Amino acid sequence: MLHRGFLVVALMVEQEHLFPDNWIYVHDSSVRVGRIQNFKNWSPDMVPDPTKTSLGLEYFCTEGDELWTMPDADLIELGKRDLERIGLLRAEEVEDGCVFRVPKAYPIYDARYRDCLDMVRNFVDGLENLQTIGRNGLHRYDNQDHAMLTGLLAVRNLTSGEQHDLWSVNVNPEYLEEVEELPEPELASFEAAFDRIFSKLDGVALGGAIGATCGVLLHLATLVLVLKGGAVVGPHLQLLARYFPGYTVTWWGSIICLGYGSIAGFLVGWTFALTRNAALFFYMVIVQRRAQLRLLRRFLDFV
Repeated sequence: MLHRGFLVVALMVEQEHLFPDNWIYVHDSSVRVGRIQNFKNWSPDMVPDPTKTSLGLEYFCTEGDELWTMPDADLIELGKRDLERIGLLRAEEVEDGCVFRVPKAYPIYDARYRDCLDMVRNFVDGLENLQTIGRNGLHRYDNQDHAMLTGLLAVRNLTSGEQHDLWSVNVNPEYLEEVEELPEPELASFEAAFDRIFSKLDGVALGGAIGATCGVLLHLATLVLVLKGGAVVGPHLQLLARYFPGYTVTWWGSIICLGYGSIAGFLVGWTFALTRNAALFFYMVIVQRRAQLRLLRRFLDFV
């Protein structure tokens, strides 16, 4: 199993307040610090002198590398320079500091870690009096609350005979800091609900229904005018001849308009169904993308 090391440069700062957050992530390639904890904002009791601030500068490294082996004094100076470079304070405002190194702090997920982890788990599960907990015990990037929960459940398993599956703690992708598209069940549920509310229109069926209706109505209208008779039969309906070549307000014309009306109505219905289905499709795509962006924002807020 592979791990990354981690070290904290704790600095005592001669300022009562620096920033309002508990921690901040640093996305600046000009410095090496990755995250800055403001312990006083977690609890005032973590800083014995209320006129000062205690910061924990977190550096991610590998055991034995240049950063891990750097002398404490040099790391403290590096922390001062990083804070000054990103504009949080002046280096001379740091009163004192110390360094804490944590080996194997972060489990590494490589391409084969799941297979290796299954092998370890199968072996450990065969030991009745052993419970593995926390990041190193489960080789999982747990947060502190999850690590503590696995410890509590392990104690219950050993002392009370309970059967808690410690490997099932913290399987939520949000806590694992994994960005996914909408989960398949959720995505399928969304699409099913969308389809129920906005069913897809059948262009052929709608076109056929509208075409038949228009053809019959024009046919009947022509017949009524022919039966009505008069010096000039159907002068207004006769204007359809501009769009329907060969049409006249006659018995033969009623047959012609039945065909023309059916074709024109079919085209109108089919075009409407196509336009409406395309509009709803693009709307659904936009809704899905917005949901994915919200999920991404939640991830970025979390980290």
